[in-house]
Amino acid sequence: MSNLESVVTRHYLHCWDALIIKDGLIFRRFHKKDNSGIFLQLLIPKILQKDVLYQMHNSILSGHLGRKKTQEKLLQRYYWYGVREDIHLWIEQCDNCGANKTPTINPKAPLGTLTVGNVLDRLSTDFLGPLPYTPRGNRYILTVTDHFSRWVEIIPVPDQTAETTARVILNEVIARFGCPISIHSDQGSNYESKIFSELCEMLEIKKTRTTSRNPKGNGQTERYNKTLIRMNRAYLSDNQTDWDLNLGCLAAAYRATPNETTKFTPNLLMLGREVRLPAEIAFGSFANSENELISSYGDYVLKLKNKMLTCHQICREHLQNAAKRHTDLNGSGKTFNQYNAGDIVWYLNVRRKEAVCTKLLTPYSGPYLIQSKISDQNYILQFSKSVTDVKVVHHDKLKPYKGTCPPKWISK
Repeated sequence: MSNLESVVTRHYLHCWDALIIKDGLIFRRFHKKDNSGIFLQLLIPKILQKDVLYQMHNSILSGHLGRKKTQEKLLQRYYWYGVREDIHLWIEQCDNCGANKTPTINPKAPLGTLTVGNVLDRLSTDFLGPLPYTPRGNRYILTVTDHFSRWVEIIPVPDQTAETTARVILNEVIARFGCPISIHSDQGSNYESKIFSELCEMLEIKKTRTTSRNPKGNGQTERYNKTLIRMNRAYLSDNQTDWDLNLGCLAAAYRATPNETTKFTPNLLMLGREVRLPAEIAFGSFANSENELISSYGDYVLKLKNKMLTCHQICREHLQNAAKRHTDLNGSGKTFNQYNAGDIVWYLNVRRKEAVCTKLLTPYSGPYLIQSKISDQNYILQFSKSVTDVKVVHHDKLKPYKGTCPPKWISK
């Protein structure tokens, strides 16, 4: 194809009547849509186009404005073929804008599911507080939830140290119900401590954790904490110093209520029976009376075992259906980025420094390197040249790096 037939040449031939020569320079007559007049746009040769883009967007008097404002400002003065696309690409590749501007639509990874098939397959634990000090010296609530049965334990504690966490979970939960296969928590220092790791290692419990500052990763406990606060608030009224006195009763009320997902009460799935409520003693109840003749302890155990097997099987089906609905609801219609090892990304600043105005901090830091992919939700992010300077981060705290000048230590 000859130069006369190039796309650029044909474009300028098409607008030939709008071009004029003034003082030895080529201008394009530009009519504003609001009929405010005719302006002249200087035609910029290719060799100077990047300099113009820099002055119109990056210079101290340009302020790294967005695509629309930068385009309006530039087109009042200059023009060349493909100028709008070049402006868009220039701003998209600007490192300063990449670190400072959040996406208009935040891509979100589909929510994962932590599947379980029996009681004590996985326990979730979290702390609630700090709350007002009580006369008993308590200030926090330690919650432990079984993923399968939805059984909950609510324990008031004076602090959230690693020693207290390990002691309470061991004596109040594990000693009563047995060892779980895994314990899931956030990345709090109490759960990441050496003493808690040694407890899990000694009892052969697998320790899993959420990614940093991602409460959705421990969603079941987070949802229960909201329910607990609401129940406690309704019970206490204006007396906030005795919140630790009746936590066991609140837990009992929760465990005696059928769960929306499993369709059974936590009591039935964990204990194999419903507990007798005060109302049943006062008014009588026939809900649990089966009038079956039990001839021996062995006969009773066999009937109880069969009953629990049936309940657990039905519960598994409900949990599987709920997980599928949950995935469909949170996965359909949502966009998210697929990252791979070697991709360069920005990382959302989630830590806040003391004596530093957060409004003046850049929202993103980096760029950094995706070292490996764990799942659609989680990635191992490398922060420096050292391959050990890594951290597991969630998809929703990342965005693609589209610049052209990544740090020297990053090599794709």
